[in-house]
Amino acid sequence: MPLAAAELTVNEVAHAGKYPPTDLAVIDHIELDVSVAEAPTATGGRLSVLKDWTPATAALRPTATPTTRPPHLTRREITPKI
Repeated sequence: MPLAAAELTVNEVAHAGKYPPTDLAVIDHIELDVSVAEAPTATGGRLSVLKDWTPATAALRPTATPTTRPPHLTRREITPKI
């Protein structure tokens, strides 16, 4: 089955645009076993490689928007009640 979508960071897109051609490698279908919290293990995985990939601006959609705290809002420490 071909790769339908992948989440990319802003820097990954910028790097691919600045240094073409770029190969995009994506690994999906990874299984994560967290039954041992101190030592989770990952198994499986399927590698898809798109050779000479160039980000198509029309195909990019933001899935998260970074923001900063407005300066007029103050930071307040909260002490949990136990």
